[in-house]
Amino acid sequence: METMRLLVPLLFVGLSFAQTVTLELSAGTDRPETSVHLQNVQVEGARVGLGGSVGAVSTLHFDLREALSFGPVGNLLLKGDFTLRTDARYLLDLSAQGVFGTVAARASLASGNTSPFLFRTFDRYRAVIPSTPGVPGATWYRLAAGLSLRASRYLLLEVNPAIFLIDRRLGGTSSATLRRRRLRGDDDGELFATAAFDPAADNSYFALGATYVLNRRREPSWRFGLSVGTGSGGLGLGVQVEGSEPLPSGGLLSLELAAEPYRSDVDPYRVLGEVRLPLQGGDLALQVGGSLSELSGTNVRLGLAWTGRLQP
Repeated sequence: METMRLLVPLLFVGLSFAQTVTLELSAGTDRPETSVHLQNVQVEGARVGLGGSVGAVSTLHFDLREALSFGPVGNLLLKGDFTLRTDARYLLDLSAQGVFGTVAARASLASGNTSPFLFRTFDRYRAVIPSTPGVPGATWYRLAAGLSLRASRYLLLEVNPAIFLIDRRLGGTSSATLRRRRLRGDDDGELFATAAFDPAADNSYFALGATYVLNRRREPSWRFGLSVGTGSGGLGLGVQVEGSEPLPSGGLLSLELAAEPYRSDVDPYRVLGEVRLPLQGGDLALQVGGSLSELSGTNVRLGLAWTGRLQP
């Protein structure tokens, strides 16, 4: 109740300045939830987002973005994200990313005492999920970096290393992707490697794979990935599919699915579907997500969200 007493006046103030609002209802095998989020609230040159959710446990969320331009040298985007629940679970993420010539760099510092999926409920069902150090009740810290380098007109290299500390144990994650544009006609190809090192929690794994990106003119792309990896569950083959199809009504049908049996840091089998339709100056989205793992069993979640722009 204390969270709602604070959230309600903040939302009413934000509605006077916000450009985008999202209303969402969702329920799953874990808990039902109702949330409201306001984005792009203009405050002294920065963009602010605020919101919260009501359920068995209430949540208050705040984020801040500010873009800085250095003319021909490049651009820098600063972001801050903080979420707090009434049961004292929290997530804090501070990041910066910039583009300077042919190089894009990212850096972030994050801390929490639970899994990020507790706050971003549908993220646990996505096809591509980086390893996360979140463990309920244990405080963790993560330092991450990223670098994207355009080696030529057709070659792009991206690396994303990270280290984390949790319960006095040190771990790390890393990923690298080499992308070849116009591999075949307008389509792209990728080679990738991902790894996680967390022996204390038995969450270590290593995987190699390739992705074919089907690019279609004036229509969304499709991604088809195959991988082979080894982890606590032994050696396994992985599949990742991600893409969208336009609907005759002007809407969009999206699908993400993944089977990565060698991973134990996330649910190894995941699927997420979404139907997005235009409605009342915005769009209405129906989301269905599901996952399967030996540790947490079967998880299913259904969500309905409306996102629209507000006129000042």
